[in-house]
Formats: sequence, structure tokens, C-alpha cells
Amino acid sequence: MGLVFVILIHLIGIFALSCIIAFVAAIATYLLSGKEKRRRKIFFSIISPFIGLYTFYFAAGIGSIIVSYVKDVDIGTGDLWYVPLTDKCQLTFIDVDEQAFIEYNNVTVISNVSHLQQSGSKIYVETYEREYFLFNAQKNKLQEFLNENEFRNALLTDQVTLKEAPVFYSDRRSEVAGFALIIAGVVSLATSLFVLHTIKKVVLKI
Repeated sequence: MGLVFVILIHLIGIFALSCIIAFVAAIATYLLSGKEKRRRKIFFSIISPFIGLYTFYFAAGIGSIIVSYVKDVDIGTGDLWYVPLTDKCQLTFIDVDEQAFIEYNNVTVISNVSHLQQSGSKIYVETYEREYFLFNAQKNKLQEFLNENEFRNALLTDQVTLKEAPVFYSDRRSEVAGFALIIAGVVSLATSLFVLHTIKKVVLKI
């Protein structure tokens, strides 16, 4: 799913949610507020969901782009997802979970990844074709195991438990960029509240 299409869906969803909140807020304001500045209060209650939610969305988008650049992870939307495994190695998805592959220096070394786990610079991989690999990212060395038993024995030796590729991606992304994304979310929320507070002062002439 293209990034532009995803953003468009998000914008439409935010608009629909804002309309619902604005409708409820306008009725509540009309019923509960006094006559003083009632029209201004109703007007603010109508526009505030749109301003607040869209400001938060775009601020969060900018924050995600910054985190993506600094932490070398995807921005969290679109049809391309990736997360670093080492300085030169990353796990990448295109379109769907089944299209996962390991890249080293922007060159694909293992395709159709279904399960994987990382132990230092060692990356254990199982593919959808039931092929089994060990990629040493430090040495840029790929080892293919002859059978599943040999692969499982190597896992036991290094005390490694495989994870499904999407689960590993989610865990790894949280490990690499989770705190930074939380900070970006908090800053985005603060920005949205500040904008709302400023507009409230203007509309209500406080």
C-alpha cells in the first residue's frame, strides 16, 4: 500500500472522527454553557477537534521522520518497513509480512524470511521454503545448514529462540527507537495542546 494512499486514508479517518467529536462537543457546549460568548464557545468546540487532531497527526509525522533518520528505522507507515540489525545489516519488508529479507550493505543476502533471531552479530534465519541460514554480519559470511536438525542444534548451542519475522521486527523496532518515538509523541501532543490553547485565546478573546 503506497505511502500517499495510507496518508490519505489517515486524513479521511481523522476528518470523520473530528466530525463526530465536533458534533457532540457543539451540542454539549450549547446545553451546558452560559449565554455569555456562547456562539464563540460553540465555534471553538466545532473547530478544536479538527485543529487538535490534524496538528497532532502532522507533528507526529514530522517526529517519525526525524526518528527514522536518526535511528535508521522506517517512519511507521507505507509499504516499506525496515529495522537495523547491525551497522550494515537490516531486516526489510515490502508490502506484506511474507516479503521479508535480510540486507547487508543494501544487497539482499536472504529472501523470504519467515522466522529469525539475532545473537550479537549472528543472525539465524528460517525461510518459507524451509531453508535454514546463519548470517554473520561482522564477517559478512552466510552459512546454509544441510537440514533442520543441524539448524536446531545450532540454535540450542547459542541458546537462541526464533521469532516470526513480523514479531521480531516489532520487538527490534521498539528496542531501537521505542523511547525516541515516545518522546516524539509527547512533543506532538504538547504542540497540539499549545496550538489549541492559542486558538482558544483568539476565538474567545481571553
